[in-house]
Amino acid sequence: AIIWYGRRISYAELDDLSDRFAQSLRDRGLAQGDVVALFMHNCPEYLIAHLGAQKLGAIVSPCNPHARLYELAHQLTELDACAVVAGEEGLALAHEAIGGRAGCHLYAVRYGDLLPAVLAIDVPPCIALAGDVHPPWPAGTVGFLQALAAAGPFEPVADLALDDVALMAYTSGTTGLPKAAMLSYECALYKTAATAQCLDIRPDDVLLADVPLHHISGLITGLNAVVYCGATVVLLSRFDATAVLQAIESCRVSWWYTMAPSLDSVMACEDAATYTLASL
Repeated sequence: AIIWYGRRISYAELDDLSDRFAQSLRDRGLAQGDVVALFMHNCPEYLIAHLGAQKLGAIVSPCNPHARLYELAHQLTELDACAVVAGEEGLALAHEAIGGRAGCHLYAVRYGDLLPAVLAIDVPPCIALAGDVHPPWPAGTVGFLQALAAAGPFEPVADLALDDVALMAYTSGTTGLPKAAMLSYECALYKTAATAQCLDIRPDDVLLADVPLHHISGLITGLNAVVYCGATVVLLSRFDATAVLQAIESCRVSWWYTMAPSLDSVMACEDAATYTLASL
């Protein structure tokens, strides 16, 4: 299902880990209709948290990991979020944005936790590796992987409906603060199926995802369409031209959705011609 700088996570593992996250939320009192905010860069934990929350019937709300305090606080307050899953670099900001509000749980993700022992792709310097020093977490923070390890079996929710709200995606504010767009499971299914069919994505395809998963285009092409088709996604925490070339060659990427400036950056790499890109 996922390749993370050389670490391979199967669909069976993804299913089990997302079940565990769903149960972790349930153990903390969350239920259908509650909001889980995701405040992190691309990583396997993003997919685990997104799918696990929706298995419970909770509403996922992606947050821009570059958001300022007032932006994040506005989103969490307006949604009355019951849980926030934050990358380690954003923990202090997320803790402050929650503001001590009772009933909101903060999960911490360390991007390096699921990296392989031998890296197949260059890792951005912002990701702490094994042996690096980590900053202390705010009081009351729950380690994401520790929470999964402690979770028991998950009993699926019986009454999820296609017209239930699945996603609260915030639009870019122009004259005011961003507002949430309410997207149902049916809407998500339609957009995902249309994307997969239009682009002819197949189970044996390997997709490269450097576009942020918190953006709707990155979510559809880097998560929803991948799972819908049973394909494989090569996740990059963020765009890096050399890492893209390494990923295409080492993972035999067959399909890549990205932003136009990224294409220029990759083609401008001095050693681009030395990579084997025939799979694309």
